[in-house]
Amino acid sequence: MMPQMAESRGARRSGARRSGAIGAVLLGLAVCQTSSWAETRLVDERFGVIMFLPEWDGGGIPKIKEIGAGIVRGGCSWDALEPSRGQFQWDCSDDWVGKAGQNQLRLYFGIGCTPGWANGGQGCNVMPTAWRDWYELVAAFITRYSSANVVLGFYNEPNLNGIDPENACRLFSVASEARNSVNPAFIIGGPETSWHAAIRSSYYNTAIDCMLPFMSSQDIVAVHYYLDAPVDMLGYTDVVNATAKGHGVWLTEAGPNGYDSVDVYRQAYAYATMLSQFIDSGRSWLTHIFFYRLWDGMPCCTGAILNADYTNKPAARTYHSRVHGLSGAGARDTLAPGSTLAPGQAIDSANGRYQVLYQSDGDLVLYENSTGKTLWASHTAGRSPGQAIMERGGNFVIYDANGNQLWVSQTDGNPGAFAVVQDNGIFTVNRLDSYPLWWTCCHVGVTYDPRMITKD
Repeated sequence: MMPQMAESRGARRSGARRSGAIGAVLLGLAVCQTSSWAETRLVDERFGVIMFLPEWDGGGIPKIKEIGAGIVRGGCSWDALEPSRGQFQWDCSDDWVGKAGQNQLRLYFGIGCTPGWANGGQGCNVMPTAWRDWYELVAAFITRYSSANVVLGFYNEPNLNGIDPENACRLFSVASEARNSVNPAFIIGGPETSWHAAIRSSYYNTAIDCMLPFMSSQDIVAVHYYLDAPVDMLGYTDVVNATAKGHGVWLTEAGPNGYDSVDVYRQAYAYATMLSQFIDSGRSWLTHIFFYRLWDGMPCCTGAILNADYTNKPAARTYHSRVHGLSGAGARDTLAPGSTLAPGQAIDSANGRYQVLYQSDGDLVLYENSTGKTLWASHTAGRSPGQAIMERGGNFVIYDANGNQLWVSQTDGNPGAFAVVQDNGIFTVNRLDSYPLWWTCCHVGVTYDPRMITKD
């Protein structure tokens, strides 16, 4: 038998579970514990990631679910879908659409690269000799996927790839005509330009002015933004929206500049900055953002937010925290700014192995779930319990029922900080960019180097 103290703790934990009170508390809203992380995850399709097919079969899907993203961007070349005129091969697009659907994700699907048979072998970014070929491809695609949760885009960043704005417009207008002949309600997006097209040239204005007569009310203006732009993200999207004529604006590709990807905490801070601007923008027309990219298999210093082994970089944790910190969101492992734990409530690590429980005796305890072993405790039992709160100024504090402070993390002065139970069994208070400010210490096999512990 376990010692009496362990039995008592176990009984308190079991009672909390039976009461249905255990769960993550975000913005004061409790979410009851369920049997799996996937069941408690938030799916918010305003937030997306760019990924590639190998990530579906690797560790990408659990991480998308962990972040809370509800939409992914990917695609196939025209040649892969139609290797010769009128001979359609749907394996590539079926893979994308099928896997997105199986995982309850919306898909922004891009087609690009003109095949040699359609333009005399002049290269990917030379338009088809006969525009009817493009029309037939789009019509066939929309016919096949009319009932799927898919948005169609095409020809990535034409302004940087030698496609003039008139041809960028024609890609859209012909696609619109094909769509209208098959399913007028299907959504398409464009012109898929980089920030340079709106800030450093008239390319965007020329293309969008030409496209607008062919855009249905549900169609979207799709553009890209990186932090190397000379204006901030909201200033850029204001320029885009000025000529969008009421259409929703999607940032279908966004990310830090290259220098910010070298240092993982600079990368996370860039994510925090862009997410804060997006979430708090007050711009109802700015509806979606996709970050480049989820995973690339590289061990270091790239724009991916996952390491080569699919563990989190700090940017992934920041993305997760900001998405799940929205009103009404439920994240099992995180206390967002302003969130509280009442007696009997808890948060669990994403892998379900560890739990931080605010017990009815007033003690806050970190447990290993499989053994009931105590890994850390606040030693605040014996006072009438009040609440444990992740304060908006950065402190994590335990109060008694009379509002007296019993324990504090001493991390004030860091607005946006959040608390998280990590998959390695360490409970941390992290800065907005996921840099750890305070952490529990220590148990066998776990490092507590503050620059390492955010790696799950």
